Amino acid sequence: MAPARPPGHDIVALAQAVLEVEMKMGAIESILAREEEFYAAQTASDVARLDAIMSDRLRFVHTTGLVDDKATYLEAVRTGKYAHGEICRLQGQTRVFAGGAVTVGVIDMVSKPRGGTPVTMRIDQVLVWELAEVGWRLRVRQATRQPL
Repeated sequence: MAPARPPGHDIVALAQAVLEVEMKMGAIESILAREEEFYAAQTASDVARLDAIMSDRLRFVHTTGLVDDKATYLEAVRTGKYAHGEICRLQGQTRVFAGGAVTVGVIDMVSKPRGGTPVTMRIDQVLVWELAEVGWRLRVRQATRQPL
């Protein structure tokens, strides 16, 4: 026979579960806003905004397999090596964990190579976010190019 539960136990458990879901939903909304801010900063080649969004421990894996840390990525943006046109989020799902979150999704991105013709790419990507004192910061970006 199961032990008797204290009065209100089920209500307390339910309230705690609801609070946890609401907290995660708030985090997901914050991460989605941060992701959109990231795309806007990439499109504008705004190094200061990118610096604020990215973790100091960033690992940025491009569709080509090239890997940047924060310093090399920001320098490439600063010098015009990396330039982007429109970035459109097609789909994505974010899961929140203790101190972090993972977003898996698909974007269309216009790459504007120096001296070349802009190219639209469909990209499957994984974004790993870490929660810092200043809010959500991008820790890892892993991307794979898909046919359009």
